[in-house]
Amino acid sequence: MLADAVVVIHAAYVVFVVFGLAAILIGVVLEWEWVRGFCFRLWHLVAIALVCLEAILGVMCPLTTLEGSLRARAGQWSAPESAIGNSSAKNAGSSLIPQAG
Repeated sequence: MLADAVVVIHAAYVVFVVFGLAAILIGVVLEWEWVRGFCFRLWHLVAIALVCLEAILGVMCPLTTLEGSLRARAGQWSAPESAIGNSSAKNAGSSLIPQAG
């Protein structure tokens, strides 16, 4: 149950980073005041910088690690790496042509 809460928080973080950028780009065109706000821009920049720092250092996301730990303690199956990273590795180099495998 706690692991599921961590997944929700993790998904919200991803949504904030991805859709925050989209909101900034669209908001500039549509003249939305809130996307020009210092706090929003600062927190968005900090969120992106944290992801970049993790990637540069080769560190797994702490939320992924926490989720895995909570699932292990609850006796649930836990992926050894992030779900997104696992999915990306399987799909790397994939094309529109189905591959046997």
